[in-house]
This record gives sequence, C-alpha cells and structure tokens, in this order.
Amino acid sequence: MSADVKYALMWSAVSVVVASFVVFVVSPGGLEDKFANFSGLMPGFLVASWLSQFVNGNRPHPVLDLTLFPIIIGASYIWYFLLSFTAVKLFRFVRRRRSST
Repeated sequence: MSADVKYALMWSAVSVVVASFVVFVVSPGGLEDKFANFSGLMPGFLVASWLSQFVNGNRPHPVLDLTLFPIIIGASYIWYFLLSFTAVKLFRFVRRRRSST
C-alpha cells in the first residue's frame, strides 16, 4: 500500500468522523439547515436510500434502519476517500512540479 493511499484512508476516516459529529451531535440550525448539513456532509445517503429500499423491499422500519445507517457511513467513507486521494495526488503533483523548476 502506497503512502498516498494511507494518507487518503486516514483523512477519509477523519472526515467521516467530523461530518458525523457535526450532523448528529452539533446539528446546527433548523429543520431545513439540518437536511442541508446532512446531505452536504454525508453524501452517502443518496446511495443508501436507494440501496436500502432495493435490499429491504417492504420490510418493517427497524430493519430498514439497521441497513440504512451502515450504508450511509460506508458510502460517505468511499466518497471522502476519493476526495482525499485526489487531493493527495494533486498535492504531490504540484509539489513535484515546483521542485523540478
């Protein structure tokens, strides 16, 4: 595993923890603001809502909750990993270009 992947894994884990803390503990604003914060900080809910309905079908609500939350966290983690990995690669590319000139 390269150092870039390790940095991206670390930063994506930190990003998911901070986003979860802001959304579920701090939860600033009113109802509309809470939804905007949730959708902005936890983008995995778009995937999770579709996938959870696909997996669960018409099962009761508690079963839906048990599958929805891990999918939200997992999809958000993948999203933050992709963002972090892109940022690390871009940072290394710019740093190499500056040091070579």
